[in-house]
Amino acid sequence: MIKALKGGEKNAKKETMRMSKRTNQQPTIPLLDVNLSAFLFMRGLIPKIQFDGTRASFLFEATEEFYKACSEYNQNLPVPCLDFVNALRQLRAAMYRKREGSI
Repeated sequence: MIKALKGGEKNAKKETMRMSKRTNQQPTIPLLDVNLSAFLFMRGLIPKIQFDGTRASFLFEATEEFYKACSEYNQNLPVPCLDFVNALRQLRAAMYRKREGSI
């Protein structure tokens, strides 16, 4: 069963890449986890922030860099604490500015 899931994940990545070639746009992946989003932001991936009512979601382009950074996050690799905290603060500030309508 695990092999089937891994194969399905690979097929999903391939289909995502095929879609981007057809539409000339990179598909986006919405994330609700502000901590994961801050980690990705710290790695240089810039999200678009979208609101559904009061809930914020962070839209990241589905790139190989995105998948690699998500894998690093899930492996719990060590990161500089202050860099992560600063990324989290910057992301939350951008979220609040967007919610207030100044972005």
